[in-house]
Amino acid sequence: MNHSLNSVFIALLFLMFSGLNAQVPGWDLARNGGNTQSDKGMSIHRHSPSIIYAGGHFSGSITFGQLNIPGSGGEDGLMIRFNAIGEAAWVNR
Repeated sequence: MNHSLNSVFIALLFLMFSGLNAQVPGWDLARNGGNTQSDKGMSIHRHSPSIIYAGGHFSGSITFGQLNIPGSGGEDGLMIRFNAIGEAAWVNR
């Protein structure tokens, strides 16, 4: 096999196998929350398939679903526990 055929063969192999890991991951769940001032998510942890924790900080007050958390002034830290269907089960400030 000459040099140009080797290059074509390698290119074809690359094209055949490069798409194996190029799948876009699917979303199982997406939720939003926040406020009109400053908020920032800093971490997320999946404790089990049905329990997810998220942490971050905010200024003012912040809302997740039906939970409205007033701030204490300045910047407040928070930890949120989401249940299996993505509802905020509790928030600690």
